[in-house]
Amino acid sequence: MYRQFKYLGGNPNGYKYGSELGVILKREYPGLVKYMDDSGVTRSRPALEWEDYYLVHEDEGVSNADRVKQEFWRCFEVTESNRVEADRILESYARRKVKDILYQARVDAVKIYYDDHGEELDDKMACARELTLEQYLASRVDWFSPTVWPHICSYWCSKEFKEARCRGQKSRLQSKDVAQNRGGSRPFTEYRQFLEHKFGPEKATIMNTYAVMKSGMENLDENGNSGAISSQKAQKHLDDYSTSMKEAYPENWQDMDLDERVLYNT
Repeated sequence: MYRQFKYLGGNPNGYKYGSELGVILKREYPGLVKYMDDSGVTRSRPALEWEDYYLVHEDEGVSNADRVKQEFWRCFEVTESNRVEADRILESYARRKVKDILYQARVDAVKIYYDDHGEELDDKMACARELTLEQYLASRVDWFSPTVWPHICSYWCSKEFKEARCRGQKSRLQSKDVAQNRGGSRPFTEYRQFLEHKFGPEKATIMNTYAVMKSGMENLDENGNSGAISSQKAQKHLDDYSTSMKEAYPENWQDMDLDERVLYNT
C-alpha cells in the first residue's frame, strides 16, 4: 500500500487533493490516443488509463500527464526533501483516479439520459443500468469533447467493456461480506486528519480511523466514535484485534494505538 498525502497545518478543510486532481484530470483528458493493432495499422481509441496521458504531447514536448502534475503542484505544496516520494504517490493516485473518473462518467451519462426522460437516478441505480449506443450518444458528459464522445460511447457498448463489467459484477456478488469503506473516496490519511482536527488526537488513532471508515462518517457520534459497522468481516477484524490486545496488554491496552505484532498475529 502506498503512502498518502497529508494536509499541511492539520486542517483538512478547503482544497481536497482527490477532488482537485479529478478536476485537473478531466480538464487535461487526452481524448483520442493512437495505437498500433496486431496488423500493424495505426488506429485511434479513447484514453482509458493514466498512462495514456503520456501519449499526447504539445509541440513543446509537454504531455498531458506533465500538465496534470504541473497544475497539481500549483495547488498544493511539498517540501523539497519529500518531493520525490510525493511525485511517486501522485503517479499512483493519478492511475487510480483516472479509472474512477471514467467509471463515474458512464454512471453520469446514464443519469443524464434518464433525467432527460423524467426519471431521477442516484449513482447506485444508474450503475446497474446500461444504455444503447444511441442513448449514450444523446447523453454527453460535459468534460468529453463532442469529437471524443462517440468513441467513448462505442467503448461502453463494446464486447470488451461489457465482459470486463460482467466479471466485476460477478466478483462482487461472490463476496458475501465485503469490508468496504462507507465514506466515499476520502483516503485514510484525510479521514485521520479530519478526526484529529475535529475531535483531537485521541480520536485519530489508526484503529478508530479504520472503524470510522467502515461505519461511515455520517454515523460518527458527538465524541468522534464510530457508529455500527454493517460488515461482519470488518467488525470481526476489530473484535479479534481488541481481544488480542487485551491479552497482550491487560492493564493498558486501550492506551495503545497499534501493535503491529498483535495485528499480524490476529
